[in-house]
Amino acid sequence: EPVGASASEDLDRAAADFGLELLRQTREEGENTFISPLSVLLCLAMTANGAEGDTLAEFQDILAGGGELDGLNANCASLLEDYGALEGGASLSIAGSLWLDRRLEVRDAFVGRCRETYGAECFSADFTAAAAKEEINRWVEKRTGGSVRQAVDEIDPETVLMLVNAVYFEGKWEEKFVPENTLEDCEFHLENGSVAPVALMGGERPAVYLDTGREQGVLLPYRDGRLAFLALMPAEGVSLSEYLGGLEDRKS
Repeated sequence: EPVGASASEDLDRAAADFGLELLRQTREEGENTFISPLSVLLCLAMTANGAEGDTLAEFQDILAGGGELDGLNANCASLLEDYGALEGGASLSIAGSLWLDRRLEVRDAFVGRCRETYGAECFSADFTAAAAKEEINRWVEKRTGGSVRQAVDEIDPETVLMLVNAVYFEGKWEEKFVPENTLEDCEFHLENGSVAPVALMGGERPAVYLDTGREQGVLLPYRDGRLAFLALMPAEGVSLSEYLGGLEDRKS
């Protein structure tokens, strides 16, 4: 049976902790990192429904702060329901899918939970054939409005199950940037000490600005009144690695 949506502040905080740790673990020094913690959370939460014993306990510890699987499912269903109801200038599409190789025997209960609670689509696949990669890429391209065209480069022929999540967000700023206010050839100081010329956007009204001494930031609301874009920059002399490590002590 599908799990009813039920929001949990504790599980939301656990999800935020998971996203922060995911960034720390996936970031490579000197490289740009772009991740969707929500996509990874939803895929792993679906996977947890196929686990048991110590493996399930590890899923629950990492994704739910030690909470139960039923609560994790209910909170994920709530997130999907909440984001799917956005309106007023913001649209967020979250699509999940299971790609099942013919060599794999899957329990109906697992597939049903992914379909009914997470809204995942299910497809039969042959991962020993090149066509599987193309099918998945076409699915992702369609679910992202053509923004992502090559999500999968290759698939290990030993693969028997793939969980794929695609997120597409389009939001309108509460206060539009004015093209005439763009400042050209501004100096942007990189972490390695070099300087690069950049163009900086400008608006009619100042954005919400913060300065804690440890970081500076700007909060740019979207027109829907609920979502916002937050940009943070560590204080001078604090490396990004040091900054991310220090965030662990400020979970609240």
